[in-house]
Amino acid sequence: ESANQNTLNDYNKYTTLKNYMDIVNLLKKYKIKTLGYFIIGLPGENRNDVLNTINWAIKLDMDYASFNVPLPIYGTDLRDKAVKNGWINEQNDEYYDGSMPTQISTDQLSVKEIQELRKLAYKKFYFRLKYIFKAIIRIRTFFQIKMLIQEGKNFFLNQYSN
Repeated sequence: ESANQNTLNDYNKYTTLKNYMDIVNLLKKYKIKTLGYFIIGLPGENRNDVLNTINWAIKLDMDYASFNVPLPIYGTDLRDKAVKNGWINEQNDEYYDGSMPTQISTDQLSVKEIQELRKLAYKKFYFRLKYIFKAIIRIRTFFQIKMLIQEGKNFFLNQYSN
């Protein structure tokens, strides 16, 4: 979720970056597809921390990556911290279901900055020549070609429609 060990510790992940690297390498050794799940802009992180996470995702060189925003869902430590620190407006709880953009804004990162960094993460991860080459050589059907084109089109529409 983060390339910041302090963040992993703060959110009780009980692992290290080295463990993540070892697991990814083991999965690759056995040709098991990999997906990284990263959270962009967790409270306590600044722009440099997020950029390090993006670069970490690229270094892991997984098959896919998902870059998400912090969601202060009921029953989580994140929600308790967000309410306590005034990072969210409790009146808008219906928006914390994963379908809406983040509403958390801290001293380190604004909502707008988190959204921009998330777009940057997708762009840097998926538009690398190495990634594009690997995606092309994985194509086995016409449907896969169609899906790659559609995903690229959706990315550009979402990237520049704001």
